Amino acid sequence: MNKFIKILILIAVLVGLGLLFWQIPSNQKVESEAKVAATIFPIYDITKNIVGNEMDVALILPPGASPHTYEPTPSDVQSLSNVEVVYAVSYEFDGWANSIAQSNDAKIVLLDSSIELMLSHDTDKIDDADPHYWLTIANAQQIAMTITIDLSRRYPESANNFAKNLSDYSQELAATDEQIRSVLDSVPNKNLITMHNAWYYFAQEYGLNVAGAFEPTAGREPTPQYLIELIDAIKSAEVKTLYSEPQLDNAPLESFIKDNNLTLAILDPIGGVEGRQSYIQLMLYNAQTIAQNQ
Repeated sequence: MNKFIKILILIAVLVGLGLLFWQIPSNQKVESEAKVAATIFPIYDITKNIVGNEMDVALILPPGASPHTYEPTPSDVQSLSNVEVVYAVSYEFDGWANSIAQSNDAKIVLLDSSIELMLSHDTDKIDDADPHYWLTIANAQQIAMTITIDLSRRYPESANNFAKNLSDYSQELAATDEQIRSVLDSVPNKNLITMHNAWYYFAQEYGLNVAGAFEPTAGREPTPQYLIELIDAIKSAEVKTLYSEPQLDNAPLESFIKDNNLTLAILDPIGGVEGRQSYIQLMLYNAQTIAQNQ
C-alpha cells in the first residue's frame, strides 16, 4: 500500500473518532502562554500547520543561520521563557536546544522516533544517523503526525482541531510530493555533487544519486587526496553543477569550481527566507533548482 495512503487512513481514523478520549469543545483555545518551539524552520512550519490558531510557535534557529554552528545566546533563552515543549531533529544535530529546554523547564521531543533513518555519510560519523530526514515529503508526513499526537496529549482541549489540521496539511503535502516527482522525473542527469552530506534522503526518495560532497564532514575542509577522489567522481558522474547552501560559506569552493569548470547553484535544506517561507515552498524550490541545473 502506498505510504501516503497509509498515512491518510490513519489521519481519517483520528479525525473520525475525534481522538476518542479528547472530547472538549473545539472552540476552546489553549491559553496563550502554552507555547511550543521548533529548532529549525522546516519543523517550525510543519508545527504551525498543525497548531493553526491554537497557540504560538517559536522558531529557535534564526533564518540564514547554520544549525551546525549555532549556539543560543542568553537573550535567546530568555525569549523562550514561556515555551513548554521543543520539537527537535536529533541529539547530535540540534543538541544546542538542550540548554534552552533546561533553562525554561521545557520538554524536548525528538521527531526521529518514527523515521527510517539512514546512516551518515560524513567520514567521521559513519556509525551515526543522518539527521536530514525532513527533506522528504513522506518523512514530513510522519513528523506532522508525531507532532499532532504529542500536542493532543499535552493540550487535549484542542486535539480535534489538531487532527483536522493534520488531515488538511497531509493532503497538501501529498500534492506537493506529486509535483516534486513530476519536476524531477525528466531530469537527464540524476547525479548530484553537493557542498555537504545533507541530500541523501531527498536523492533516494526522488530517484537521484549523490555522487559526492565537497566537505567530507560538515564544516571540515577536504584534504588533497579527498579532492582527487571527488574530481574523479565528478568526471564519472558527468556533472556540471556543484550545489551549495545559503547557510554555508562558499569561499572554499571558488577555486575548486573554477578549476573543474563547474557552476554553482544553491539548494536550501532550511528555508525561512524569501521564496522559501513555507516547508512546501522550500521543497518545491529544491526540486526546481535541480531540474534547472542538471
